[in-house]
Amino acid sequence: MHILFEEAAEKLGLKDAHLDESGGCTIISKYEGVPPVNIRYDAENDIVDIYAEVGVVSDESLFKELLKDNFFGTGTRGAVFSLAPDSEKLVLAKEIQVAAVTDATEFASAISNVMEVAYETRERITPKDEEAAAEDEEIPAGEAPTPVPESGASYLSRGTEIFFQV
Repeated sequence: MHILFEEAAEKLGLKDAHLDESGGCTIISKYEGVPPVNIRYDAENDIVDIYAEVGVVSDESLFKELLKDNFFGTGTRGAVFSLAPDSEKLVLAKEIQVAAVTDATEFASAISNVMEVAYETRERITPKDEEAAAEDEEIPAGEAPTPVPESGASYLSRGTEIFFQV
């Protein structure tokens, strides 16, 4: 699993990324609004959890929309929403059986998808005043991370440079 993660991290432009001794790590963006993405490996069951805490849903009508997105993962790119029992915060999570992963590109795509859906959802559930909402730039979704050879950095489809933190 550690080799698979390191290969996936390299595809995301995180050449020095690695899982810690307990099989976990956190990917953090330098841009406001992009939630940290956590990765946790359960060696006993050979399962990887990729998850991000999205925030608190204050508008109950959004719960209905989120449940529709959750339906067979159609609006979440295969991940699922849930509420953290200890904090009532919305969490987006994807569980992967390591044996079912065909290559590092597939794993990198799963990480990227969780990051993008978590960001898009946080934007939806975070209350904004009209002036701040008008200043927001439209962010395209659904593109894979694109490496930038000149800098060695990697950018998600919305231009978000990602960093790695153990």
